[in-house]
Amino acid sequence: MSKDFLTGKIKRYFPYDFNAEQGRKGGYGFITCEQDNTDYFFFGRDSTIHQKNIRKGIYVSFSTKEEFDTKKRINKVRACEIKRIS
Repeated sequence: MSKDFLTGKIKRYFPYDFNAEQGRKGGYGFITCEQDNTDYFFFGRDSTIHQKNIRKGIYVSFSTKEEFDTKKRINKVRACEIKRIS
């Protein structure tokens, strides 16, 4: 995991839905990085921001983590340690 923090804006967030008919859904989103204009996937649980305060357009800092996608059988990079920038 990279400990270099990047900055960016939340592009889209799907809030966690406890009442979904087919089980729990949501709690994830995408961050557009300012340094390289890349979109990174993130889980809401990796954020220090309360779920009600996560919304499109807020500035955040984050680090990245490489994981293996078992369905697609490839390595992917996602955002983690997400913190709001005041």
